[in-house]
Amino acid sequence: MDWLDKDLLPLYIALASLVLSVVVALLQLTFAKRTEMAALAATVTTQGALMAELERRIDDLPGEKDLHELSLKISDLKVELAAVSPALKRLERLGDLLLENELLEGKRK
Repeated sequence: MDWLDKDLLPLYIALASLVLSVVVALLQLTFAKRTEMAALAATVTTQGALMAELERRIDDLPGEKDLHELSLKISDLKVELAAVSPALKRLERLGDLLLENELLEGKRK
């Protein structure tokens, strides 16, 4: 160790410390801290749970076959309502006549 001058040893130690401090500072800027990583891991876990819940809800939605069956049932109901409509009109007319008759009898008494 002839190349190291004993009088300059404190300067060499200070320079090595400075270089090491700069390296540590750059590493801290480059890499995430453990607390940040833990928070990120918790967020990812929460998002994973939310994603699983969304996938479950999507699986519970009716499929194309179910919607087609529902559409057919609605068309059948439209046909049945169209068939019942004339009978309902006759019943409405009969109810109106009965009400009119009651009102006329009430005026007579």
